[in-house]
Amino acid sequence: HRLDAFVVGIALLVQFGLALLWRSHLPRWLPWVYGLLVFLVVLQGGLGALSVLQLLPSGVVTAHLALALTLVAVMSGLSQKLLGPDGFESPYWWRLMGLGSLLSVMGQCLLGGRMATSWAAQRCLAQGEVCQWFDLHRAFSIPVALFVFMFVVSSLMVGGWTRSQWPFLLAVL
Repeated sequence: HRLDAFVVGIALLVQFGLALLWRSHLPRWLPWVYGLLVFLVVLQGGLGALSVLQLLPSGVVTAHLALALTLVAVMSGLSQKLLGPDGFESPYWWRLMGLGSLLSVMGQCLLGGRMATSWAAQRCLAQGEVCQWFDLHRAFSIPVALFVFMFVVSSLMVGGWTRSQWPFLLAVL
């Protein structure tokens, strides 16, 4: 885990340095985004250290997970923006469904992280306490899965630009 984080940090520093070096040939916003990503990785490292030093408190671990999910989402969006056709903007409905899917999956992950770090499943099943986290996580799993499934299927059925995104869509599914 720490080795992966180190590699991600070094890779982002290199990308940030290259974006600064070649900023005249790149979109003006790109070095700023890489600067933000480097800042988020530093914050992520701080939360990771705090998690270990504080012996894995639930709130800090959940914040660490939330920041990791944010980093993945920003990197994914950046890749889509840079690899997409020049001057093309995705349809509004696609962006809304994609954002809804992203936020619902992130919310479900955070519920699961909170549930796991507070031992809610074990405590609920063994002693009948803190069942709200367990129940909430289970209750939202099917709507989240259906939302993501609807996003992918509707994108593939529409055809055109969204069908050219099939590798991304299949990865999402």
